[in-house]
Amino acid sequence: MASVLTLNRDIASGLEKIYIVWGNDGFLIKYAVNTVKSESVENEEWDLTVFDGGEISISEVIANCSYPSMTGRIKTVICYYPEIKTVSREGEIFKEYLKNPNPDVVLILVMQKLPENFISMEKYAHIVECNHLDKITIAEKFIPLFKDKFGCRIDS
Repeated sequence: MASVLTLNRDIASGLEKIYIVWGNDGFLIKYAVNTVKSESVENEEWDLTVFDGGEISISEVIANCSYPSMTGRIKTVICYYPEIKTVSREGEIFKEYLKNPNPDVVLILVMQKLPENFISMEKYAHIVECNHLDKITIAEKFIPLFKDKFGCRIDS
């Protein structure tokens, strides 16, 4: 499972086809979604589709992923807070898409909590954790990342 703190570095080595962004920090979730969007979307009007998971089924989201972009570029589909019932026909459609995603689509699923059975999906999707940063996380991950990226040191 990846941290939102390393997302830029991860994307630099290439965009994945599926991102599962989850956590309880709205700012970090927005940052993660915008980071992926900035690399995958050239024209928001034509290359981006956004869904509210409470208003659409995951099978309809997956069906939308089968349509190509109107411009011939990468299409990005974002679904906020989808309801995915993994033990139903809809769940089977979702699992099948994970194994064989459309190569011309980047799918971003935003969730508050990562279901336990999603952890095994890491081989199919880039899972990004966006929970509040505690002092240990800041000390162990953020400060070294800041030094690597900007060449500066943060003193406490």
